[in-house]
Amino acid sequence: MLVDVSGTRDEGLVGAEPEGSGSVDPRFEAELQSALQRARETWPTLDVEAAQFLEELKRRLPDRHDNAGDAAASIAAIHASDLYLAIACANGEKAALMAFDARYAGDIRAAVLRMGFTASVADEALQTMRAELFVNTPAARPKILNYAGTGELRAWVRAVAARSGIRAGRKPTNATVPLHDSMVVAGDDDLELEYMKRTYGAVFLEAFRDAFESAEPADRLLLKQRFRHGLGVEELGEFYGVHASTVTRRVQSARERLIVATRNAMIARLDIDREEVSSILRLIESRVDITLSTVG
Repeated sequence: MLVDVSGTRDEGLVGAEPEGSGSVDPRFEAELQSALQRARETWPTLDVEAAQFLEELKRRLPDRHDNAGDAAASIAAIHASDLYLAIACANGEKAALMAFDARYAGDIRAAVLRMGFTASVADEALQTMRAELFVNTPAARPKILNYAGTGELRAWVRAVAARSGIRAGRKPTNATVPLHDSMVVAGDDDLELEYMKRTYGAVFLEAFRDAFESAEPADRLLLKQRFRHGLGVEELGEFYGVHASTVTRRVQSARERLIVATRNAMIARLDIDREEVSSILRLIESRVDITLSTVG
């Protein structure tokens, strides 16, 4: 990928082209300019140089593109305005930090409060998160630049806020539903997943059962044979008259369909945005095989 951008905030873009191209492709160049223009229209009072913005944009694009159209599509998929704000915050720009607080502070507190923590913990999480996101050290870039730009910054911030609340080490004030032992054992190094299991485990089980019962009969049978009855892929290959590798692919496909259905059922039950489901998906991935071993 070759995107060589130089100049100050007012100089525009030069030398942008998809990899493998001998000259600048108008579509690719136009998409770069459009991303920068959208960001500046959203945040006209913030001052981020074109070179810095486009360098950060480059970091978030695939390393290679088959053609300029693919490259342009990758650029268009980035939330340019949110990325622009994140960069300005990383630069320590006062107006950007004020805009961040005005737009997201309420969401941060609400995310922590929804987890059952107290208002004081929510306030503590907000302060801790701000320090972590915006501090700039010689050893590391500000963590807000970890924002990938593929989803809304609002959802990314809420996920970070949830982790900050958990790390505060406080006990939730809301009661949670006890689960099967297999669902509450987690490593000491993953407090977020531990919390997700304890808080959303009951919702997971309900969503999983609905998803499993709604699955195609062939998927249900194959998953029961593999996980409930413990049949190996060689045995299943003989049963179905196919090679073991074919069985492996079929099991994987059936499992992935079940995960997607369970995720969608959980989203519906919890009334959350799709951008906020990364932790939910981790919960499902971590428990689906064990839960499949218990289905009738």
